[in-house]
Order: sequence, then C-alpha cells, then structure tokens
Amino acid sequence: MAAQRKVKIHRADPAGFVPADAVGAIRKAVQSGTAELSIGRGQSLLAKAPRKRPGDHGHHVVLYRIESDDLPFLLDRSTGDFKPLEEVLNSLPELAQPTYYGLFDDGIVTFVYNHVGPKESQLASYLYWLDETKFDYTFPPVARNDILEAIAANQGVRLFNIRVLTDQLVRLSDISELAGMRAVAEGLPVGDVEIIVRARTDTQKSALGNVIQRIAPRLRSANHRGAIEKARIELAEIDGVTGDESLNLLLDKLVVTHTVDTVPGNRRYLDETSARNALEEAYVQVARL
Repeated sequence: MAAQRKVKIHRADPAGFVPADAVGAIRKAVQSGTAELSIGRGQSLLAKAPRKRPGDHGHHVVLYRIESDDLPFLLDRSTGDFKPLEEVLNSLPELAQPTYYGLFDDGIVTFVYNHVGPKESQLASYLYWLDETKFDYTFPPVARNDILEAIAANQGVRLFNIRVLTDQLVRLSDISELAGMRAVAEGLPVGDVEIIVRARTDTQKSALGNVIQRIAPRLRSANHRGAIEKARIELAEIDGVTGDESLNLLLDKLVVTHTVDTVPGNRRYLDETSARNALEEAYVQVARL
C-alpha cells in the first residue's frame, strides 16, 4: 500500500549546520545507552541514525516520540468490554511515533511523518540536548515565494476557498471582488464567512486564475492576513514544484507531495526505506528551484 504524504522543507538556522556531526552524536549516544531525552508528561524522544546509503545526498535520522501515559483503551468485541492497553498486553506499553528526517550539507532539512510525530522544534531540542555547544540551531520552514508565478504558469484555478472572521471583514473593504462577503455577514449572526468558488470550464478557470493573481498580493499583506482564517486554491493542473494541486495563499511554506509506501496491513505507518527515498527525492526536487 502507499499514501500521499507532504514532505516539509526546512533549513538550519544559523548557517554552518553539519549533518555528519549530528548523526555522529546520535550514534555515540545510542552506543552509550544515553540517547533518550525525557520531555515530561510520560513522553520522551529517542533517535537513531541509519547508515548513509550509496547515492544518498544527505544523512538520515529517525526521531521517535515515545509515550507511556494516557494510553488508549481497547475494545473486546466478544465481551463488549473496554480494557486499558497495558492490561491487555500484561505490561506497560510505550507507543513510538517516528518522524523521518533528511539532513543535507547545504542546511536543508526534509522530513515526513505518519500522522503525528516529533516536529522540527523537537529535532532542534534533541540535538541541543546532545551537545548545546555544537547544535544550537533551529529549523524554520523554507518560504515559497513563487505562488503567484505558479498560478501564472498553470492553466488557471479551478477552486478558490476563503474564510474570514466576521468582525474583521472591514479589513478587506478595499478588495471589491470580496465585497459580497460583508453583505452576507451583515444579514446573518455568524462568527465567520466562508465562500467557495468553483470554475468548471477552461475559460472560467483562466478567469478565476487572473482574479486570484490580482487579489493575492493584498490577501498576503499583513493587514489582510489578520482577518483571514483560510485562503486556499486548487490549480487546474498539478503544480510542477510541489507535485500537488492545492496551494495555501497565506502559508508560504515549501511543501512537496510524494507517494510513500506504508507498512503491510497499515494505511498510516510509513515504510522507513520508502520514507527515506521520498526525502531524497524531495531534496533533489527543491534543489533545482
């Protein structure tokens, strides 16, 4: 089985991050039995650093968030009883949620996870814990600044979805294309107004794309961002950069969609080898930008 996953693209800050040093520190901690960091509330972080494969551009790390508190109950359908997970297993289980990271020499960090898992901030915390003198880094997302160019390069926009807080609609008063949202809000006792515009013909998609290109710079300004809860578009064709058709007009994070194999019998949990391949492919893809 396989699943569509969004590979996040981040970059080490400040410059100078050396992936080989990071994986070396992780392996040293694993070998000495000191690789587990407690983060409270029955949770801890534990990393491993697989060996670099021939042809890999980067080093790879798997960071697990381990949970031993507040575990779920299981249903015994034969009796209808709900039992704590630890009672069913006759031991205290520890759930492990992995995130797969690719660390590259130019500072790029790619990562993907099942459905939950450690994020980039926990990778930063973990490395800092290993050696605060060597790994004082954060990993902010790489911004994508070519969304308008992506719209222009496509065959139009087939869907535009925007949601605005009612008491903030005045901020959009300078955008005539959205004037109808305020009229709706004035007639109804609602907390926010959301509209979805669908274009069905090629002519309509082209026209909607032109409208979005015209109003998007204002939507992305600081004044308008404060009013908008969501502003999403779907392109008429797959975007050549992200491999996706959906773009967020407000969240400029560079994300690349890839197909990743899942473990047999499970639709959520990613196969580690396939996840590593996706991280490598995403890096090659964004390196061309």
